[in-house]
Amino acid sequence: MEIINFSNLKIEVSLDNLYKQNSADNVKEYDYIYSSYNSINKENDTYAPKYGIIVKDEEIIVRSALLVAGGGGATAPHKRSALIDNDSLIVILGDSIFSISLPDLSLNWVAVCEDCAVCFEIFNCIDGYIIHGEVSIIKINKLGKVEWEFFGRDIFTTPDSVDDFKVYNNYIIAKDWEYNSYKIDIKNGIEIKY
Repeated sequence: MEIINFSNLKIEVSLDNLYKQNSADNVKEYDYIYSSYNSINKENDTYAPKYGIIVKDEEIIVRSALLVAGGGGATAPHKRSALIDNDSLIVILGDSIFSISLPDLSLNWVAVCEDCAVCFEIFNCIDGYIIHGEVSIIKINKLGKVEWEFFGRDIFTTPDSVDDFKVYNNYIIAKDWEYNSYKIDIKNGIEIKY
């Protein structure tokens, strides 16, 4: 579980892959359910990655929402899977990015990064967000629209997962599985020689 402070509230982001639509066996119930695909009642909902979002004032639950990704692999919440931008919580899950208004948890937008396979990390940057994906690196704007996408020669992680992705003010340094290094301009997604 990842806990994020917002004003005087706590936001809990936790894995809830066992949640099933209309099941009496669910441990938690949610005020809202948001999905990155058209119908949450699809058969594959059972296997879709899911995060529960709980907003608490002290220990009292104010609002809750379940996020369901349509694709991509499952990951557990961590310090780079969600961020707060003004009054919005931006969450990556599977192949999807959700923007949720705080504290009421209404959905602002949802975007699907079809080519990235799995979203590993999200970073705030000028005019948008950088998504460190498995297969691609993506910049999206504050409305969830893709501005550019960058592909390397292999997946964007290294076997030891050490210093394989860093975001700076104007550029990104990324390494792939074969330790090839890339310096990418944040503004336009073009590789910079260095």
